[in-house]
Amino acid sequence: MTLKLEGVGKTVGGQVHVNPTDLELQKGTMNVLLGPTLAGKTTLMRLMAGLEPPTRGKIFWEGKDVTGIRVQDREVAMVYQQFINYPSMSVYDNIASPLRLKGKSKEEIDAAVRKTADMMKLSPLLSRKPLELSGGQQQRCALARALVKNAGLVLLDEPLANLDYKLREELRVEIPKIFEESGSIFVYATTEPEEALLLGGNTATLWEGRITQYGPTPEIYRNPADATTARVFSDPPMNFLQISKAGPKIMFGDGQSVPAAGRLTEIPDGRYLAGFRPNHLGLSRNSPDAMRFKCKLAVTEITGSETFIHLDHHEARWVGVVHGVHDLEPGSEIEVFLDPLHVYVFGETGDLIATAPYAQARITLEYLAHSYLPNPESESDYALKEMTHVWEDGQAYALLGASGCGKTTLLNIISGLLIPSQGRILFGDRDVTDAPTTERNIAQVFQFPVVYDTMTVRENLAFPLKNRGADPAYIESRVQEIATMIGLENQLRRKARGLTADAKQKISLGRGMVREDVNAILFDEPLTVIDPHMKWALRTQLKSLHRQFGHTMIYVTHDQTEALTFADKVVVMHDGRVVQIGTPEELFEKPAHTFVGYFIGSPGMNLFPANIDGVRAYVNGSEIELGRGYGKPDGKVEIGVRPEYLRLSSKSGLPVNIRRVEDVGRHKIVRAEFFGHDINIVAPEGTSVGPDMTKVTFEPGKINVYADDWRIDGEAA
Repeated sequence: MTLKLEGVGKTVGGQVHVNPTDLELQKGTMNVLLGPTLAGKTTLMRLMAGLEPPTRGKIFWEGKDVTGIRVQDREVAMVYQQFINYPSMSVYDNIASPLRLKGKSKEEIDAAVRKTADMMKLSPLLSRKPLELSGGQQQRCALARALVKNAGLVLLDEPLANLDYKLREELRVEIPKIFEESGSIFVYATTEPEEALLLGGNTATLWEGRITQYGPTPEIYRNPADATTARVFSDPPMNFLQISKAGPKIMFGDGQSVPAAGRLTEIPDGRYLAGFRPNHLGLSRNSPDAMRFKCKLAVTEITGSETFIHLDHHEARWVGVVHGVHDLEPGSEIEVFLDPLHVYVFGETGDLIATAPYAQARITLEYLAHSYLPNPESESDYALKEMTHVWEDGQAYALLGASGCGKTTLLNIISGLLIPSQGRILFGDRDVTDAPTTERNIAQVFQFPVVYDTMTVRENLAFPLKNRGADPAYIESRVQEIATMIGLENQLRRKARGLTADAKQKISLGRGMVREDVNAILFDEPLTVIDPHMKWALRTQLKSLHRQFGHTMIYVTHDQTEALTFADKVVVMHDGRVVQIGTPEELFEKPAHTFVGYFIGSPGMNLFPANIDGVRAYVNGSEIELGRGYGKPDGKVEIGVRPEYLRLSSKSGLPVNIRRVEDVGRHKIVRAEFFGHDINIVAPEGTSVGPDMTKVTFEPGKINVYADDWRIDGEAA
């Protein structure tokens, strides 16, 4: 399922609304259109939907040209910023209305409505009229009516703009969950960079009808292609300063200069544009290398937790966002500080010349392998088998696998605690293979708490910042912020000695997160000693932290729930090698290796030896439809099917012998025998499993085929 735009543009009355645009959106992706008012977001969505014809170019849906096809004949659903519901209808009838227009049966409509209402938390409200609902509930109703159609393309045009702050906050959390469940292509228009970051997925930045950049949201934020994209993806807008390069130095004015490093050593002498985000401008020195600028304060805006400071620096207007409440006198001269690590460099035409060093966190592993033996002779001697992978900047990764699979070995190599037997590690373009941990600009949190018992909680949290020479005022503000996040704000004066294990681990987490300038944060099973309730809370906070600051995070765990709920991408390891990197959905639906099928899911995937002939599998001579063609694969051939995609019956299917039924609350797990093999079947909550249910059927589209433990991609039947 893809939506492809080829050279699509829109001109009205000689005015360009959308410049010729090439864009391809994939199934199951969240795509944010980010830009100011009149950037072209709504027009672009209307072109995608077929509500307007393009002036030029073509639109393809699943490879078919749909440019001239009307919106009614497309798999499209739209939700606008205004609540568009039928006021005379109940919530149930509002949600059901698109299905009735399609001529669906009463039973089909009822099942779909109740499923969608449950997903949108509207089940108790189905009998109410829209005007009897709150604003957030009305918008949920509009969303439900769009989603119930099971449309392949869902367009959301600033759907939360008219809601109050708390409702927007709530629905921003819910929408990604809804999107993950639906599997549709979502396109979401917004003017707010923070909203784009919270939604995740991919972002297209728009300016005056032109897409300036498209890609994974954290990557666009941390590596804008040009100054225009940087302005769009920053709220308040990015600050700019004219700079010049002269030999080995970059001159910032006010007598300030820094050594040219990395890419900047290669550019010719001349004038350039420095850009830095408002949150990187501080009232106190947060690092020993921070530059000092004298500015005139125009005005302050206090939001409670933050203060916006509007500054005049020569002929430029800057905005700073600083933590805490600062009562400053307008018109006064003040000093502000900027760490060179947070400076982007653009050319005179606006193109990006050098990404800010703090954002250069892509980690590349080239032909990496490690053995703890002095003279390894065979592959079995390696704890970490040879691998080449790129860990993208700003992503949240989970390293998942059984004990002894190589997770911690790999993490220790990335951190610099272990030098690999072969291969290279690059942070950005820099080879750090032999560099010590202190030179890698990373933070680490280990499985067991690492705290200084003689220090207070405050002193423990402040330690990494004091080591870097940060200003005391900044340290105090940052420590307070982190302490509040981990729930230790009332224990800052207590000595670490005598605290519980989970409190000490919170300190370790806090100390790992207190620095804002790190390239990456590495977690080695950090929640092992923390109680289950707190695990959920801290996982949520870590996810929020990742979205807020965009750090690259690598999280080692053997707990699949932790991995699947935390990570953008899960890296599954088995026997010292990476067997699959994918989203939680990819790991569940299409496990690349039988180990992934076994390890992901509870119970794991069922596996049976089989003979494959085209679109059919034969287990013990019994035929099973596969839904795709596989020819006649060689080697050890097996089929794999999740317990969730098996159905018990008393009438049709293949024979099973039920051994026991385990009721685990939200569903039942049926343990049975299938042609001499163990088989697990998940029956939904409320399902009655009787003694006459001795048959099982397989959902064809959900069967995977494996040869020598590796998944085979079948062809459409």
